[in-house]
This record gives sequence, structure tokens and C-alpha cells, in this order.
Amino acid sequence: MKVAILGSCVTHDAFEVRDHIFDDIVYFARTSWIAQAAPPPALEVEIGPDRLSEFGERMVREDLGRLVVERLIEARPNLVVIDLIDERFDLIDTGDGVWITESDYLSQTGMHEELTGFPRNALRSPDRFTLFAAAAPVIAERLTTGLPDVPFVLHAAFFTPIPTDDTTTFYTSAGENAVITNEALAAGGRLIQQALGDRVLTFSPRPEVTRADAGHRWGLSMYHCEREYYFDLLDALEAAANGGAHPSCHGEDC
Repeated sequence: MKVAILGSCVTHDAFEVRDHIFDDIVYFARTSWIAQAAPPPALEVEIGPDRLSEFGERMVREDLGRLVVERLIEARPNLVVIDLIDERFDLIDTGDGVWITESDYLSQTGMHEELTGFPRNALRSPDRFTLFAAAAPVIAERLTTGLPDVPFVLHAAFFTPIPTDDTTTFYTSAGENAVITNEALAAGGRLIQQALGDRVLTFSPRPEVTRADAGHRWGLSMYHCEREYYFDLLDALEAAANGGAHPSCHGEDC
């Protein structure tokens, strides 16, 4: 069974914690829905495999080329999982409604050096919600039209400033940062629920397992969670793929 991820490591990492029914995972990350709904930039700059890993180069090229939705549909998955954690990246405004996701991989390219003087749009920018509200139905329509019989799961992932142990601490303003970021992520999630309608289930993690793991394979971060979190997510995805709903997976009205 094939699953496609349109999101981030907070979803992808679940498939590493135990055996599961998915034998093929296609992964699209480091991009914003706003960028994918925008026209491609007219930039002739070599990204360069000498600077990036193969994965990193693919992420940048798929963002710039607006290739994610097309490639996801071409993969013909049995289930699509969406999370919005990579909306944390700023967007670079190159003019005329052309946006580039300023991901960690883009920042390693020669192209990024050419974009230094362009304006940035942060997740908390006043007009970011408006931009996302315009992009969400565009992307949702393309996904649902291209994959008419495929279920979708919105993984309602959020930042957590709460670590798994008493000795780990975040920076002083982590709690405030998480609250503000999570408000933006929740607003985006509601727009996706509205755009996908009854085609989407929403997985809501249990608060008691939504804690940041200092021993995580990618290091401490407010979206690198403890193993129990991923067990719950994987259980919910398997239930959705089999036509059911896990107790933590509900409809858009919940």
C-alpha cells in the first residue's frame, strides 16, 4: 500500500517507529501551499548538486517548479497525509504573486544569495492567512480531481515547548513562539478542512504524548516528538487506509 506525504518530518518520522502496512512512501516537503499555487519564478540560477544532497535538491526544484501536486498525483497513492509544519518557513516575494519557500535547503544554494534583497513574508505576517486562504482551495481541487477515490488525512501537527524530560529546556520565549505559531497552523488547518470537505479526516494528537524528544534522531525541536506520538499517528493512518477511523481521527466538524 502506498502513502503520499505532503508535509514534513513530523509525519514522515512515524513510518520509522514500527512495522506497518505501507510498503511505499512518497514524500514531498520543504514547500508552502502558497508557493505551489503560485506561478513558477523566472530565475536562471543553478541550484547545484555540489551544494545539496539529492533529497535537498529535489525539495528545492519541486518548490521552484511547482511540481509537488503533479508528482503526488502521478504517484497514485492509496492515502494522502497532509501536515503544515513546513509552512513555518518564510516566503520570498519575487513580485507579481510569485513566491519561493525559503527552506533550509534553499538557503544553501547560490540562488539564495541572489534573493537577499527581496521581501520576506513570515508565517505570522498579517497577510499570510489571506495568501493561504487563496491557495488552499486551488491545491485541494487539483488533489481531489486528480485523486478522486483517495482518502486524505490532515495531521494537525503543532509546535510543543514541552520536553519529554525535566532536564531539557527550550529558549525563554519558546512557549510564546509556540502559541503564536500554533494559532497560524490551526487557521491553515481549518482552511484545508473546508477546502477538502468530507474527503478529509483530521488526526488530532493526544496532548499527553505531544512532547518534544531531546533524543530524537533529528535533534531537539518543537516538532520532533516522542515515540508514542508517532505510534498514535501510524495507527490512525492505517485505520484510514483501511476505510475506517481511529479514535483520534475525526471529521471536519469535530
